[in-house]
Amino acid sequence: MSKSIIFDRDGTLIKHIPYLCDPKLVELLPTIKESLDLAIKNNINLYIHTNQSGINRNYFKYKDVVLCNNKMIELINLGNNIFKEICICPETNNEPPIYRKPSTKFVEELIVKNKLNRSDICYIGDRGIDIKTGIDANVMAFGVNTSSYNIIDECQKLGICNYTIFDNLLNAVKYFINV
Repeated sequence: MSKSIIFDRDGTLIKHIPYLCDPKLVELLPTIKESLDLAIKNNINLYIHTNQSGINRNYFKYKDVVLCNNKMIELINLGNNIFKEICICPETNNEPPIYRKPSTKFVEELIVKNKLNRSDICYIGDRGIDIKTGIDANVMAFGVNTSSYNIIDECQKLGICNYTIFDNLLNAVKYFINV
């Protein structure tokens, strides 16, 4: 059984820009290409789970998020099908969550659909809510200190006390490969 990583997008794979909707502004974070290439070479399935409340706030359209995702994939330059699935969550934090993190619905669906073992899944993101999503789904959850958010403070505010944070995505991927 191969392993799987579910990534947050903004602040984890690309530079965090609030309500990003212009593909020209998409910028990969350091170590992203190397991290994803290493994961692929180790037969790890890759997924993205991204909150995009700007859709339901009418700041931009769903298609704008897809265009930004496509630009990110183009910049990664490891093939158009690098991610097996991308979950875009349009709900705001004032709406009932369906897929919006910390909902585990996307993780649960992946497990059932792809017959995945929880012990072979890692959820990686730059925010406390990402770690909470992984923990609530009972999969490994790692933080990456790659954005302007203070992930340690966020985890404390969410009552999360057991977590691992890496300085960059490459170190997180290397660790996951070896556990």
